[in-house]
Amino acid sequence: MLFSSAIFLFLYFPVFSLVYYLLPNYWRNTFLFFASLLFYAWGENIVVLVLLLSICINFSAGRLIENGYRRIGLWVSLGGSLSLLFYYKYANFIVGSIRSLAENLAIPMAENLTIPAVVLPIGISFYTFQGISYTLDIYWGRIRANRSFLDYGTYVAMFPHQIAGPIVRYSDIAPELTERTVTPEKFGMGAERFIIGIIKKLLLANTFASVADTIFNAPADSYAAETAWLGIVAYSLQIYFDFSGYSDMAIGLGKMLGFDFKENFNYPYIAVSLPRSVSQFWLDFKPPVGIRLV
Repeated sequence: MLFSSAIFLFLYFPVFSLVYYLLPNYWRNTFLFFASLLFYAWGENIVVLVLLLSICINFSAGRLIENGYRRIGLWVSLGGSLSLLFYYKYANFIVGSIRSLAENLAIPMAENLTIPAVVLPIGISFYTFQGISYTLDIYWGRIRANRSFLDYGTYVAMFPHQIAGPIVRYSDIAPELTERTVTPEKFGMGAERFIIGIIKKLLLANTFASVADTIFNAPADSYAAETAWLGIVAYSLQIYFDFSGYSDMAIGLGKMLGFDFKENFNYPYIAVSLPRSVSQFWLDFKPPVGIRLV
C-alpha cells in the first residue's frame, strides 16, 4: 500500500484516523502498532512476519545489553538483523552465481542447486538499520532500552516511515512514544506537508518518470544526443521528487499522529562542495541564501 494509492487515501487513512483520535492516549500505541502491521501485510502478506521477527530480535537484544550482556546482545542484533537482510537481498544472487559456476565447470548435479524464489520484502533495509541503530545506541550508553514491546514495536513498525523512511532514531521520538499530543495546528501542519509531498510524487515525479521511461525504452540510435540529455535530466528530477515527496508525506503523516520526524532530505542537488559521505549528501547541505527550491 502506497501513500499515493486510492486505497490509502480514501479508505485506510480515514478509517485509521477516526479510530486513532477517538482512542484514549494509552491505547494509541497498541492501535498504531497493529494498524501498521495491517498496512504492511496489505501488500506483503505473510512477509509481515519478517518485520515482526526483526522487531523481536532487536527488542530482545536491547534488553540483553541493558541487563549486562552487552556483547551477546550486540551480536544478537547484528547477526540476526543482517542475516535477514543478507538472505532476502542476496540469496537468489549467490545461489544463481554458484549454479552458473558449477555449470561452467561441468560439475554434476549443478541443476539441483536451486532454492525457491526469494522476494525482497519492502522496506527491509529501513527497519533493519533502524533496529541496529537502536541497539547500538543502547550499547554506547546513549539511551535506555525500552521495556515495552508494544512501544518499541510501534517505533519500528509505524506506517508513516515503514516502507520508505526516513530512518528515525529512537532517541528522537522516545518521549513521544509515551506521551504526545495532536493539536489542530499540528494536524494542519502535517496535512499541509503531506499534500505537498503527494503533489511532488503524483504531478512531478510521475511526469518526469514518463518522459525518462519513454526516452530510455527507445532504441539508442533513434534519438539525438540532446534527447538523451533530456532523459538524464528527467530521470534526475524523477528520483529527486520521489525521495522528496515521500519524505514530505512521511513527515506530514508523523506530525498528524503526534510525532516530529527530523528532516532527512535537504537540497542534495545544490551541494556547494563534494560531499564527504553519502549521508552528508542527503543531510548536510543548506540552500544558498536567496535560493528556495521545493
